[in-house]
Amino acid sequence: MNLRLTWVLAAAAALSLVWIFASFISWLVLGAVLLSSNSVASLVVISAALRMAAIVCVKRLRTADLLVIIDILSLEIVSIPFLALASLFSGNPVFAEAIRQVLFAWPFALILVSPVYGIYKLATLMRDSASLSTVLPSTVMLYALLAIILTATTLTSPSSGLAGLSQTLVAVFLGGLSHEVAPPEVGAAGILLYVVLILYATTRGRDMRASLNSILILAVVGSLVALGWAFLATGVTDLASLAFGVPGVALAAFLWGVSRAH
Repeated sequence: MNLRLTWVLAAAAALSLVWIFASFISWLVLGAVLLSSNSVASLVVISAALRMAAIVCVKRLRTADLLVIIDILSLEIVSIPFLALASLFSGNPVFAEAIRQVLFAWPFALILVSPVYGIYKLATLMRDSASLSTVLPSTVMLYALLAIILTATTLTSPSSGLAGLSQTLVAVFLGGLSHEVAPPEVGAAGILLYVVLILYATTRGRDMRASLNSILILAVVGSLVALGWAFLATGVTDLASLAFGVPGVALAAFLWGVSRAH
């Protein structure tokens, strides 16, 4: 794969995921969701967003190990022992309530800001022509996470704040909501990612012209499989985890198998 095509595919994959994430951020801003939330939850999310901005902007942090990134985004956990001691010695229920709110808000704050780092790392992997066994799971995981987050916004009133969004996310993750409510951005970004993955799988380490037959075969077979699953899923299940997860895993396995055959 030539350098120009590598950059184009990396940019296209990042753009499709950024499109979904930007739709979610728009929902947060226009709906004034943070203003509708309690102060502790809002501070946790804002603090996580600022730390993620620092990670992305500082080269030493961008290239750090994943465990270092997780440590940076987990600083709220450090405050829990101090809050517990304050609650124990003072007997003030405010500290216990603060612990509860931190424990409730931190996991969802991590879910909401982690796609930024994930998109950057995915674009970097594709730019460096990483193996399909690395790129495909990363892409499917990021797309599924962003699709679930954006789907949750269509079922949550902005006035309910982060608490309402958190409850909806739990319902989506547990498969209690139908995939039919997914917004159009999810489908459009998925189509773009589908094309990008086909091109990446068939042209990685090869000339573009030599890969045209493989591209055509993958496009036809993949489209037929997707259409078949769409008809089958509507009659078999309403679980979002199956509707999104099964096609993603099947596509990843199929593309990986073809790349191994080459």
